Amino acid sequence: QEALQKRDDALIGKRPADIIYSQAKEANNASEIFDLYYEGYSFYPNDTRFKKGLSEASNNLLNLAIRYHNQNKYGDAQSRYEKLLSADGVPDDINRKAEILNNFATSNNPIPTIHEYIHYAENIGTVSGILDAYVDGYILYDKDPRMEDGILKSARNLLNWASNQHQNGNFATALDRYNKVLGLPVINKHLKIEAEIKKDYALKSEFIPMADQLYEYASSQD
Repeated sequence: QEALQKRDDALIGKRPADIIYSQAKEANNASEIFDLYYEGYSFYPNDTRFKKGLSEASNNLLNLAIRYHNQNKYGDAQSRYEKLLSADGVPDDINRKAEILNNFATSNNPIPTIHEYIHYAENIGTVSGILDAYVDGYILYDKDPRMEDGILKSARNLLNWASNQHQNGNFATALDRYNKVLGLPVINKHLKIEAEIKKDYALKSEFIPMADQLYEYASSQD
């Protein structure tokens, strides 16, 4: 039985976990280390050594890609970003950051400064687009407070826009935007309550009542 298992493992290229782990520990190249931990994780997803190792290797590979990117080596950066994007088991935050940065690298654009990024976000033509840009910026610039402020400000604008759609009878459009606001990585209590209340009306295809009625409804939810 054991011999059959070894034969089957060999056919799919499955090497013993300890051998893969040992090679990963001895490797000193970021891409090679990533490949080895990814190999281990692919065949032994429940082995905590490979889960932890892949997470650390992903972070190191992202940092290497950013270093290349900042040296204007767009092709080198792109290949590392895409390696991260094509692999299972890469932490979500690293995957998302690699995706955003890869968009700049593929068009041969440097990573913008935070001031350049804010200028870019504010000049997008739609309320949803501005909000999306600030959400990406929140990831890209490691939860910078300026990105948080941008999310909250543009979420307020989107909520106002959705409310107008709602009152014009476009319930599905309004509902989509209410859900977008409720799914944000940053939200304050007032936005959350307002979006939840209006979502309830949109789900029932009902118009939003007058402000005093909304206040009574909100008070009854406490």
